[in-house]
Amino acid sequence: FFLQLEKRLYPFLHLKHRTSFSLQDSYRGKGFVLCAGNNQFKFIVSSIQAIRRLQPDLPIQLFHMGDGDLSRERQEYVREMTNDIEVLDITEFLDNDYMKLGGWSIKAFSLLASRFEEAMLVDSDAYFLQDPAKLFEDPGYKATGSLFFYDRTLFPDWHSGPDWIRSMIPIMSTLPNQLRSFKGISTHEQESGVVVINKKTRLNGLLAICKMNSKWERDLHSYKVFYGDKETFWVGFEMVQEPYSFMRTYGGVVGELRDDPESVCGAQLHLDYLGQPMWWNGGLMRNKNEGVQRTLDFKYWMAG
Repeated sequence: FFLQLEKRLYPFLHLKHRTSFSLQDSYRGKGFVLCAGNNQFKFIVSSIQAIRRLQPDLPIQLFHMGDGDLSRERQEYVREMTNDIEVLDITEFLDNDYMKLGGWSIKAFSLLASRFEEAMLVDSDAYFLQDPAKLFEDPGYKATGSLFFYDRTLFPDWHSGPDWIRSMIPIMSTLPNQLRSFKGISTHEQESGVVVINKKTRLNGLLAICKMNSKWERDLHSYKVFYGDKETFWVGFEMVQEPYSFMRTYGGVVGELRDDPESVCGAQLHLDYLGQPMWWNGGLMRNKNEGVQRTLDFKYWMAG
């Protein structure tokens, strides 16, 4: 009965593992999980270099969706960049007939497919200012087996997301009612540029996250209600009533001082639990989406 139920809930799981228990038993150690296709290649190269300068020892797994997503030449380039790095096709680990991966959805499934017991998901354009392994020692992570980061406070009076969550999860923990999105202060709650999960203790939460990022669920519900994968992490944990923690500070900014001396323009910055700059998201350029790009001047920062 359990196996039949699991195959209905998580049909993507059984390409290489008979049950979630055998998958869970295979996890070992700590490491970094990254995802990239050809469009993210220019970011991922410098991101890997930055990780290795600060943390030379922990292994890295880079996932893609096949040679059409990340060319073989670029796969080989990454393999030769540094020690202890694997470049892997996620469709060889999980069944893409059910996942139908594309865009943001690969992130959660890469966390699931990675070989690490304690896994840190890192966006291709996320850069650390301290040894990222320090996040495995964060008090919130140690207490709950998970660590999420708040997004910037933007776009108030958004009600469709919280209303949908309440309709789907009538009994929740005490945390959602404390969130900015539930108070009508901000549309975005979580920033998924860095996510830390202990998969031995919080696999059920991760499976729920993956469920929300599967093709049918994301097209019909989650990606219509949320901006991509962001909120699926904490909402997935709420779905299965597993504990989770957010870093205590909101998203800040690092970059250049504006004419107003109390304003900084730049990339989104995140602090550690001691209030010190830990990492930022958005790459090295002032605007990564501009045709003519200029490097951001990282002189000033403000907490969120």
